[in-house]
Amino acid sequence: MSAPVTAGPHSARHRIPIPRWVWVAAVLAGVLHMTPYAVAAWRTPDGWTFTGNLTVSPDYMQYRTWARQTQTEGPIVSNRFTAEPNGKFLPVPFYWGVGMLSRVTGATPEWTYAWLGVPLAMAMVLLLYASARRFSRFEAAVPWVVGTLVLGGGLGAILALIADTPSLRAWPLLFALVVEPMQGAARVAPFESYRGNYVVQALFDTHFLAFWVAATAAVLTLANVTLEYSRRNLAWMVACFAGATLLHVYEGVTLMAITIGVVGICMLRGLPRRHAMTILASAGVAVGICLAGALALQHAAGFPTPAWRGLMVPPSILLLAYPVAWLLIAIGGFRFWQDADRNDAFLVGWALGCLALVMAGPFFPYPDRGTMTLQIPLYLIAGTIYFRQRQRVQLGHVALLLLLCSPTLLLAGLRWKQAWFNPTYAHKWVRPEHLHIIRVLTERSTPADLLLATEESLRWLGPEYSGRHFAGHFFLTIRYDQKRAELEAFLNTYDTTAQERFLRESGATLLFVESRRDPERFRQLSRLTPLIANEVGILFAVRTDRIDAH
Repeated sequence: MSAPVTAGPHSARHRIPIPRWVWVAAVLAGVLHMTPYAVAAWRTPDGWTFTGNLTVSPDYMQYRTWARQTQTEGPIVSNRFTAEPNGKFLPVPFYWGVGMLSRVTGATPEWTYAWLGVPLAMAMVLLLYASARRFSRFEAAVPWVVGTLVLGGGLGAILALIADTPSLRAWPLLFALVVEPMQGAARVAPFESYRGNYVVQALFDTHFLAFWVAATAAVLTLANVTLEYSRRNLAWMVACFAGATLLHVYEGVTLMAITIGVVGICMLRGLPRRHAMTILASAGVAVGICLAGALALQHAAGFPTPAWRGLMVPPSILLLAYPVAWLLIAIGGFRFWQDADRNDAFLVGWALGCLALVMAGPFFPYPDRGTMTLQIPLYLIAGTIYFRQRQRVQLGHVALLLLLCSPTLLLAGLRWKQAWFNPTYAHKWVRPEHLHIIRVLTERSTPADLLLATEESLRWLGPEYSGRHFAGHFFLTIRYDQKRAELEAFLNTYDTTAQERFLRESGATLLFVESRRDPERFRQLSRLTPLIANEVGILFAVRTDRIDAH
């Protein structure tokens, strides 16, 4: 067997100019990001307007609200998704940037957000190439690793496809093994059920693209200072760690876990103790100050720590997530560690830091944050193991790679059907009746108002509304489940006395009832005055006790 072709010394390899194929891949990633938006706009019929939003997630209603809210409140905003009064304590610099770009360009925040994903997608591809150049021992591994990172996923998509296909769900064995664990009390979820656990998912999601770019860039600065220690590199690391933490506080936690793993493992490969402690302390100070500042703002605003927790990640789901990497690590991981220099040790520490966070579910509320960048070191290690013994990829191995990594891409492609026009998706497409209600709500509301509306209605009503919500978001609403149940009881009952009591106790000043709830029956309530009624529903003003007394 021929000897493998190396890529040259680690210290110089990452400084080689970026080749043309990488720029082409970056541009294609940007095009891929915008393709669903183009399809949705193209399929929008006359008389309808595509909002620029492609997801049903309540998180996006939150993002769209923040992009507008920052235009008046700045990069730190108050929480409008709960009725309880609170001060400005939510740092949302990314959506402040979206809001400012929207104001400058004149585009809506939704379209600004969508187009912002293009340079972020390009930057992500360039960062993946930079990572592969720095850490791949073999030249032949670089394009394969980059390609696998950009488009590859795992086998969890098969579970998601089974759960989403009625004909497969009907099979008793598949239901017991797949559907029931995913939808029962245990709530086991494959990585494909999240929005940003793979690069290929993040390519379609500007929100997670921003976090992947920030986190990957921060880890590369950690690599610079760990592998080529200097005060300048240390300063860059501190700045990038602080920036990523300000962008999203939980990225700071992920970066600290990675730093601890990297420093601990690299010390086994000769990293001087003084440098190790300086790096660890500097990272801790950068992240700690940002986290302490965020907690201080929250405490001063009087907002309690949310009780919501993410789903746990069992080992079986983790194994399904990166099948090619685990297979190669199982075959050659021991030898990889035996031959590892400090660059290889950095990858091991990087992966261990992420894995520790993923498996910290019982103690950490968001274990899936550990997936941020985890894909990168695992496949860089796998690439080194594979190309240690060969110069090129064998055809049979290409087929196996596609078989194991393509289900996630296939699932992402199938979910493009969300870009096909559907008149019931008001969070994506609105007609003049929707726009009329939004316009009246926008003109009528002030930051002091409190809106009662279902989660379904808020997906299209919420972003342009300037007031507070009774039950706006599962994470940011205090006692969300209780309030949502109270609102549903109010909308479903025909007991006018109970309805009047709820309106009085809620403190609401606005109510929207969609047409499927028979909104006409609410006209009989003495506290309600219709502001606008059409085929979509009725928007009511609510007379409050304060106004009554006046």
